[in-house]
Amino acid sequence: MDYWESNVLAYTFPDSFNRGIVNDLIAIPGYNVHNAYQTAESLAQERSCNLPRKREERAPVRRQVVSRLNNDFRGTSLCTAARNGDINTVRYCLHTGSDVNEMNERKQTPLHLASSKGYLEIVECLLQKGAEIDARDVDERTPLWKAALSGHMAVVERLIKKGAYIDAKDIYNITPFWNACSKGHCKLAAYLLRNEADLNAKGRNGQTPLEIAILNKQINMAKYLIDSGADIYEDDNKGVMY
Repeated sequence: MDYWESNVLAYTFPDSFNRGIVNDLIAIPGYNVHNAYQTAESLAQERSCNLPRKREERAPVRRQVVSRLNNDFRGTSLCTAARNGDINTVRYCLHTGSDVNEMNERKQTPLHLASSKGYLEIVECLLQKGAEIDARDVDERTPLWKAALSGHMAVVERLIKKGAYIDAKDIYNITPFWNACSKGHCKLAAYLLRNEADLNAKGRNGQTPLEIAILNKQINMAKYLIDSGADIYEDDNKGVMY
């Protein structure tokens, strides 16, 4: 446990001195004080801290602690925070002026990264701050595309309700619906279809959602697609029919 952690512990739990440090932490946008208390409880079992008794001697230490926490937040990019599911740092980055549509080396925005991991709270936060809902990464994939691939139903629903383009294709012509079918995400595929996704949109190698479901042995998915009216006579780019 390093110096700043020791002082966070001393000022937050179980120190009887006025809890000014807690108020200082609350003043840092995005800092979760509840987590600070949880951390303090575990740290208290490891070691105790000796602090100056006089109020005027404690003040410089308190400022140092808050400064360290503040710097830790600033050292984290919005993309990294979104990818890691760190809602507190996401809020802090946005509060301090980070671009909600900043991109990583693959042109993925924070919304791409949060959507692909299913972090609904972060997705909502980013959308509220004006994140581009149909942003395209280096492979022309949108946040909805990423969420559908991973089967994150709640995120898919939120993106669709916010106006995401349901049939957005990547460089291989794969749509979110095609993704859902390829992975056997039946409920998600049904939701997309109810919202007018293209039932027979061809993806990689000209394969339809039905064909990729069959190739991936997603039997329930294939049955659902047939029952929904998928074209069973459609062939792919190789002239192969189901």
